[in-house]
Amino acid sequence: MIVSLICIIIPACLGCESSKQYGVGVRGEIPGFQDPESLIKSYNRAFTMGHVPPYQAAGEDYFFVRLFPDMTAYYTSRDAPSRSDLELLAAGSGSMFDLLMSIRKAWGRAVATRAYESWVLFSSPADDRIDLSTLQIIDGENAIAHGHVTSAVSDFASEMKRHDLTYVMVKTEGGWKIVFHDLHKSFVGTIAVYICKQSAGCIKDLAAEVDQGQYAFAEQVEAVFKEQCLSKSKNEDMDVWMRSRMLEE
Repeated sequence: MIVSLICIIIPACLGCESSKQYGVGVRGEIPGFQDPESLIKSYNRAFTMGHVPPYQAAGEDYFFVRLFPDMTAYYTSRDAPSRSDLELLAAGSGSMFDLLMSIRKAWGRAVATRAYESWVLFSSPADDRIDLSTLQIIDGENAIAHGHVTSAVSDFASEMKRHDLTYVMVKTEGGWKIVFHDLHKSFVGTIAVYICKQSAGCIKDLAAEVDQGQYAFAEQVEAVFKEQCLSKSKNEDMDVWMRSRMLEE
C-alpha cells in the first residue's frame, strides 16, 4: 500500500503573542483546569496546530482530536492504547511547534509562516467549538458537553460536513481534561500517530539546531525537515506498523 504523506499540524496564528498562554511543546506549562468551564473556555480559544478528522468507533459517538502545542494539558487517556497514541501525538505536535517558534525567532514570523505553508498538505477544521451551555456536571469527577466541528465527511474525503460531538471530561490529578480515545479505528489518525512516532525526535533536534544558529537560511531547515525528519516515515514501514495495530484490536 502506498500512502501519501499527510501533514496534520497547521498553525492557526503562527507566533501570535496570545498563544503564549497555551504553553509550548509538552513542557507542562499550562496549569491544570480547576473546573470543566475553564477547560471548555480555554479549549475554544486555544492556539491550534491542526486536527485528526472526526471518526466513529463501533457503537460510540464521533471522536475528534485537536492538536495543541501541549496536548496533555487538554486530554487524558482512558486506557493503554489511548495513552500511547496521546503521548505520540503530543511529542509530534509539541516538537513541530517548537520548530516553528525557533524559525520565527531566527528569521521572523513571515519567514516562519511562509516556510511552514510550503509543508502543509492538510488544513485545520472550520467552526470547531464546545458549546458551554450544554455542559452537564454528572458528579465531582465527571462531566459531559456537546459541540461540533466542520470537517471532511471521512478520511481523505473532500466533502465537508458538520459533525456533532460529545466531549467526556474527567477530573484528574492534573485538573479537568477531555477523555482521549485511541485512534485505531481512524486511518488518518493512525497515519498521524505513526508520523509523530517516527519524526518527533528528529524535529526536536532540528529545532535545537536552529536555536544554536547552525543554519543560515530557513530553506536549509525546510530541506532537512523533508529529507531527514519526514523521510523516517517510509511507506513500507508504515504498512507493517498499521498491520500490527490492526492485530492488536
